[in-house]
Amino acid sequence: GTDTQYNTVAGNYFGVSADGTKSVPNTGSGITFEDRVDSNYAYNNVIVNNGTSGIFFFILATRNEVVNNKIGVGPNGTTPMPNGTTTEIDPYYERSGVVIMGGSQHNLIKGNIIANHPGDAIILKNTSNDENGQYGETFYNTLSQNTTYNNGATEEDDVEGDGIILKPFYHSNNTVTYPNEGIRQPTISAAATNQVRGNSKLRSNAACANCTIEIFIADKSSTNDPSGDNAGEGRTYVTNGTTDSSGNFSIGVCGTTTLNQGQIVTITSTDTKGNTSQFSANVAVGAAVTPDPCAEPSPTPSPSPSPSPTPSATPSPTPSPSPSPSPSPSPGLPLPPRVWFPLVKP
Repeated sequence: GTDTQYNTVAGNYFGVSADGTKSVPNTGSGITFEDRVDSNYAYNNVIVNNGTSGIFFFILATRNEVVNNKIGVGPNGTTPMPNGTTTEIDPYYERSGVVIMGGSQHNLIKGNIIANHPGDAIILKNTSNDENGQYGETFYNTLSQNTTYNNGATEEDDVEGDGIILKPFYHSNNTVTYPNEGIRQPTISAAATNQVRGNSKLRSNAACANCTIEIFIADKSSTNDPSGDNAGEGRTYVTNGTTDSSGNFSIGVCGTTTLNQGQIVTITSTDTKGNTSQFSANVAVGAAVTPDPCAEPSPTPSPSPSPSPTPSATPSPTPSPSPSPSPSPSPGLPLPPRVWFPLVKP
């Protein structure tokens, strides 16, 4: 209900029977965050077969988290069970995996599988202020490390991709507003098996400084897909890095998740306010660059010590006649043993 807070929805099946085999759809969305709900959490759910979107955010849904859910795939994580099964709704975006609109802000969508929908994997949409109590800016929503594939491209996004869509709103006064503050698609200038380089910008074309770049293996086999959709989707998360003050980045691909020559990669950019972009245009991976950005630096050798000079023999003095011996003095008291006290930190 209105203003609902601090609820957790975890480990449930929405739209499928308890054994994970039979479709039991909801007419609308699987889960809805609506009407000023704040700080609610949906973790580890299966959300499939529902009539409209898998998850729907509307009217100031704020600071909610959707993490590690299966949206559009069965409990085994692979069997296609798309949401958006009804054909009786318009517009198309309500048949997507996740829909965020109506001034919903500061929400986190992370680590989910979102696949097989007639619409997009994730769509963000600004709306007319009159539709939702004078709040239409759908800003600061973070989309991170999701697995997105086999979602449908439409006439509205066949160039920009079908994984993440930031859909602008055209107002009656001829102005245009963009969700997530219109952060631009980043660009990849070069991709190698051990490094990805490129640039990221804000809507104003200013550099996206200190922005987080996430690298994915795309759900494509070439950069010239017959559908015309050559931006994403990001199917396999690889790694991340950060841009410099000019929005440039050079990220080493190291560790257990690697890239192979000929694979297709795409990236997203998330600014310091939490706004995540659409996927970049896809780029094919080339051969490894040198020097290898993942190589451990060789230790600097220590300088060899200089040899000590051989001392010259000192000539023995000519002995003088010894005087008559005097009685030897009594030996002194021995020195006490040296004791080391541990340092005491203040």
